[in-house]
Amino acid sequence: LKPHGALYGQTSRSLPLARAVVQVIKLFSQEQDKDISLIGLPGTAHQTAAAEAGVKFIPGLVACSFLRPTHSRHLNTEWFADLEYNPEGNLIITR
Repeated sequence: LKPHGALYGQTSRSLPLARAVVQVIKLFSQEQDKDISLIGLPGTAHQTAAAEAGVKFIPGLVACSFLRPTHSRHLNTEWFADLEYNPEGNLIITR
C-alpha cells in the first residue's frame, strides 16, 4: 500500500498518521489473509511505523542517481516528473 498525493508527504512527516496507515494495512492483511506491505520514503515516519508494527517496508523513493551519479549510493525505485528534488537528488515534499 502506498499513500497517494499529499497524504504521502503528510504520513512521511507524522508518526501518528503513519501509524494509522500501518494499522489499516494490518487490518486488511488479517481480513484478506495476505501480507500487505507499506511503500514509503526511507528514513521517515513511514519506515518507523512499519518497523514498530512488524509490517514489511518497501522503500518507494531513494536518492536519484541520474541527478548526481557520482554521489548516489542507492537504486531508484520511482521518480516523479512533476515534483522537485534537492541537489542530493532527494524528493522535496511541500504538502
